[in-house]
Amino acid sequence: MTSNFPAPSTIGGIKRLAKQLKRQSKGLSHLAALDMASQHATFENFKHAHRTLKNQQKILSNLSVYLVAYWYDKNERRAGREVLETSLSKPLSELGTRHLFRRGSYIGRFRQANSDLFVKDELSASQESARSNILAAARTLHFMDATGLIPNKRTLDVYPNQDLNNGIPGADHTSSWWDPNANQCIVIDEPYPNATSTQERTAWAESHSWHLGVPKWEGLYYPGMTKAYVATDASRGYDFDALMVKIEGISKAPPDEEWAGNSSDGHDVFLSPLSISTNAKKRAIAKGTIYRFASNKTVPLRSWNDPTNERRPNASMPIEVHQKVARFIKAAQSSNKVSYGTFEKLNSVKSKLEDWLFSEYDKATTDKFELFYYGSLDKTDPLLLKAATKEGAISILQEVRALLAEHYVSCEPLNKMLKKLDAAINAASKAK
Repeated sequence: MTSNFPAPSTIGGIKRLAKQLKRQSKGLSHLAALDMASQHATFENFKHAHRTLKNQQKILSNLSVYLVAYWYDKNERRAGREVLETSLSKPLSELGTRHLFRRGSYIGRFRQANSDLFVKDELSASQESARSNILAAARTLHFMDATGLIPNKRTLDVYPNQDLNNGIPGADHTSSWWDPNANQCIVIDEPYPNATSTQERTAWAESHSWHLGVPKWEGLYYPGMTKAYVATDASRGYDFDALMVKIEGISKAPPDEEWAGNSSDGHDVFLSPLSISTNAKKRAIAKGTIYRFASNKTVPLRSWNDPTNERRPNASMPIEVHQKVARFIKAAQSSNKVSYGTFEKLNSVKSKLEDWLFSEYDKATTDKFELFYYGSLDKTDPLLLKAATKEGAISILQEVRALLAEHYVSCEPLNKMLKKLDAAINAASKAK
């Protein structure tokens, strides 16, 4: 009965064939017709066809990945959105996890919002910049797809024997990758052509027993303007030739000016095909496009284009108190009773307080003062002598804490800062 019909390849095609079969045989039930049409398409029954084709459709849809960047050009007072669809040879989930992508060169500027969507949360400064960021991220995805490499978080691996003195001569735009199958670090370095010679790098590789390759592939950073080098430790038996074959097989990336994506004015949210659920649609929103408002207790440091939604207390500390706090913190940092870890915590507090200062007062006001949160104290400042003792250092930090608690409203940003100060006070109290 079905031999006169072409075999369907979709669920819709199976349903259409089932209707035709029912018209030919009036006693045929709808379910039986669906099963018969499915068998003509080489499936066991309609249930089997439905399950198999749905899975295939899902896999195929995952091979398309969408990269989205929003921009605002303050000089031209224009805003827009750039979207690029790019196809991979395998589902995105097989390339890596959200966490891995965040570590990657260029793709790390984007957040994987959904299974087929990457969004750049921070606004680009121009349309050109947005496109450039998208294209670099796309090149990274294709590199990962072709090689099976994943971003490597161990930064010292790019140096032979993990020695900072053993770096590639003239290294520039270096990215570190990891072969999970061989547990091997792969280094991609992309200097400008005149920065160093291949001969010099070859000598470096030989002296450290490393492989060094110069592929025709134009690299990740700036195709056509930089030269790509591939390097890895040769002492571990790694199949470097096989890797180079994979890299050479990467399709040539189009130049940045040949934009093949979609452009639109404004910041309307782009929803990819798999951004279906309510939560998926929320994740598709670039955080930099969200306008932030003040609450009773906190104020956004920036009302717009702040992906982290960083906030400060909804209060302004007098500038003379800011100066006093800065002096106290710098005095505490000078103490030999303060460990390196505590020193860095206090640096973090200073940096945050300076951000708050510039948010609390306009530029005309802050321009009247030097950047007093940085620099060193005068050697004759009596606080330096006080900070030299454990009790004195603790007393100074306690004074800082009291001043902040007095002048700022209790809120999460302040509480986080006070916890750092409490940790610094606790560490100083344990010093010998």
